[in-house]
Amino acid sequence: MASTSNDRLIFLDDILGPEGLKDISHRDGWPNVGLRFNQSSNTTNHLQTLLNAAEKSNGSFAVYTKETMPSRWNFKGTDRIAPIYLIPALGWAVTDHHEFEVVYKGDYRPKGNHGYDNTYEEMRAIFVVQGPFVTSVKDRNLNKTFISTSPLVIDPFSNLELYSLVLRLLDLQNKIPPHNGTLHYWDHFLS
Repeated sequence: MASTSNDRLIFLDDILGPEGLKDISHRDGWPNVGLRFNQSSNTTNHLQTLLNAAEKSNGSFAVYTKETMPSRWNFKGTDRIAPIYLIPALGWAVTDHHEFEVVYKGDYRPKGNHGYDNTYEEMRAIFVVQGPFVTSVKDRNLNKTFISTSPLVIDPFSNLELYSLVLRLLDLQNKIPPHNGTLHYWDHFLS
C-alpha cells in the first residue's frame, strides 16, 4: 500500500480543460486511469495534450497508449483496454476538481492506495504458507533462495506464479492452460 495526499493529485480538468473533460465518455480503473473519449472528440489532440502535461509533470504521471504500454504489463491487444492510460507515480492519484470537491470534500487522504506498478515494493502481496510445502522446502536446504530461514522467507515473486503452484499442489500440472506465469517456477522448491 502507498500513502497519498492532497499534495499528490493530478487533476484531469487542469490538463484537458473543461471541454476536454466533457469529451471523456468513460474512465477505466483507479489509480491508473484508462480514458475513453467520445467518438466525436479529437482523441489525437487530447493524447498530445496529455503527453505534453506528463512531460512537464516532474515524473508524477506517464501516459501510454495500447501500442506504447510496457509489454510486461500484458495490457494490450483487446478492446477491453482503454486506448489511453494515465499511470500515476507511486503515491499520486488522478481525479478532477468536481470529484475532489464533492466526493472527497476537498480532503483526499486514504490510508493506503494500491494498483500502482507492481515493481514497487509497496505493491507486493504477502504470501504466507504453512504445512508440507514449508517442511519440504526447509528439508531440501535451499538456502541460496532464502532471504531468511527463521522464519522461512523466499525471494519476492510475481503473483502470477501462484497459479502454477496451486495447479501443482492439486496435481493438475499436466492440465495447465496457457497463462502469464512461469511454467516451472516452483520446480526448485518442490522437485
